Amino acid sequence: MKSQKKPDSGPDYATAADLAARLGIAPKTVWKLARNGKIPSVRIGRRCIRFDADAVVAVLTQDSCGALQ
Repeated sequence: MKSQKKPDSGPDYATAADLAARLGIAPKTVWKLARNGKIPSVRIGRRCIRFDADAVVAVLTQDSCGALQ
């Protein structure tokens, strides 16, 4: 049976640790940026928060103040 390619169903959500590794920062910094509203996050359930890595990178590259500083 051939495997079928899934249609693009939207963003892939990353954990804070995955996003931190991609950005080269500490996971604690990811949580701080999300808490301060500097990066977008999505709550899935009561305790699960995920990040659209592409959206976060887009926001941070548009931020003229340098949110990571």
